[in-house]
Amino acid sequence: MRTLIFNSTNVLQGTKNSTYRYNFPVSVKFEKGDKVALQSILLPYSWYNINASLYNNNTFQIYYMGQTTTLTIPDGFYTLEDLNYWLHSQYLLPSNNLPYLVDDAGNNRYYGQFSYNTPYYSVQWDAFTVPSELPAGWTNPSAIPLSGFTLQLIIENNNFGQIIGFSMGSYPPEQDSTETYSTTSALQGNVPNLSPVNSLVLQCSLCNNDFAVPSRLLYSFAPNTDFGKNIFLSPPQFAWINTVEGTYTNIDIIITDQNFQMIDIKDINACIQLVIKSVHE
Repeated sequence: MRTLIFNSTNVLQGTKNSTYRYNFPVSVKFEKGDKVALQSILLPYSWYNINASLYNNNTFQIYYMGQTTTLTIPDGFYTLEDLNYWLHSQYLLPSNNLPYLVDDAGNNRYYGQFSYNTPYYSVQWDAFTVPSELPAGWTNPSAIPLSGFTLQLIIENNNFGQIIGFSMGSYPPEQDSTETYSTTSALQGNVPNLSPVNSLVLQCSLCNNDFAVPSRLLYSFAPNTDFGKNIFLSPPQFAWINTVEGTYTNIDIIITDQNFQMIDIKDINACIQLVIKSVHE
């Protein structure tokens, strides 16, 4: 058996770092009966769940007192807590027309928020009624008009809606409501999917996996660690795949998501080991 190692030097440019190419020193002939398997992979978990160019899932809108503000999330990896923190940071920009007040204890009071509803496996949206008058001892740093109205969340970007599990629509349905509003993705029959990448699929140009689509399927696995950490996998036994007969000058390994879509890997410091078994061994 022979072992091949793919690392950062093998990244193929122009593929969002999702293709690794191993160039043989000399041409290599593969015969019928030769097999290939994954020996191990170490891959930094470094692709974003909010990615404008790849997923178009970075925008939503907030309506308040006649103004609809489109909020554009910078590319990055966000937990729901991160998304809510980012949303609250947008209240601090007066141009967004999002009301927040500072109470008499110096705490910022925001009037719309995302949170987890763990018992229902849901994301929850809460919109609170903005006071019509400034409470005693409170301040209004952005001088946003006080109204007695409730903010409205508008989901026109279905790809962002899938992240939080919300269908396209407005929450609450009516504008300028005077009632506190709360809803969850579970009430719409949806579940949140905070990461578009739920599984990684390794494809190899050497594979001839007759019963698989695509036929170059080598292995698949879940990224079972946190963002920013290393994913490591060493299969307990080799899952041998027949090779495509022919003479090769290089081999490609392509990393995709569960739908065979490209992912945008930020950290190229991977180590992928293949093992090849000749029919003559």
